[in-house]
Amino acid sequence: LLEGGEGGGPLLPALPDRWPRVRKNSSGYGVDRWQATGNPAELLVGSEGTLGIVTALTLRLEPRPALEGVCLLPARPAPEAGILAREAPGTGAVACEFLGRRLLEMAGLRQDPELGPLARDAFALFLLAFEGESAEEVEAGLEAGHALGRRLSGEGIGSRDPSAVQALWSLRHRASPLISDRAKEGLISTQFIEDSVVPPALLGDYLVGLDRILAEA
Repeated sequence: LLEGGEGGGPLLPALPDRWPRVRKNSSGYGVDRWQATGNPAELLVGSEGTLGIVTALTLRLEPRPALEGVCLLPARPAPEAGILAREAPGTGAVACEFLGRRLLEMAGLRQDPELGPLARDAFALFLLAFEGESAEEVEAGLEAGHALGRRLSGEGIGSRDPSAVQALWSLRHRASPLISDRAKEGLISTQFIEDSVVPPALLGDYLVGLDRILAEA
C-alpha cells in the first residue's frame, strides 16, 4: 500500500482526490488522515489490530468546563438541515445533535407549549451545545448559534440555565425509549440503527430520499 499501486506507481498521491468527503469514514484505513498529519495514530486507531497492537496507553484528564449552554434551532425546509450541519462547527459548538421530524412527532413536541412553535412545521431541530469558563464565553457561543438560525428559519431558543440545558439534552436521549414505548401501543417496533454517513451539506437530501425508500418498501 505504501510502496505503490498497479504498474508500480505511487498509490498515495491519488487517494485524497477520490477519498470520501465525509467527517466519519469506517471503510478501510485512515490513510487520508495519516497522510495529512504523518501521525501513526491516524492509521492505528480503528484498524482493529490489523496493523499493530497497542500495549500501553498514557491518559491525561481534561478539566470539565465550568458552564454549558444549549440552543435549539429549527430547519424548516429539508435543505436547511444540510446548511445547519455544515455550518454548525463554525459557531464554536462542541456538539451538534439532529432531531428529525419523526422524533418530534413521537415526543409530542409539536404540542409542547414552549417548543411547539419551533417544532410544529420543522423538518428537524438542531441542538448546539457550547462550553466555557465564564458566562460571557457561553453567551457568545449561544449568540453565534442564534445568528446562524436567523440567517435561516429562525434564531430558535437557548439557555445556559443548568435545568433548561438538561431538559433540552433529554430530548436527544429520549429517542430510543420513545420508539420502544410506541410498541406498547400495539405498533410493531422496527427500530434499527443505520449509522450511515453522508457529507453534511447533503443531510436533508439524504433524509428525504431515505423516507422515500421506506415509504416504497
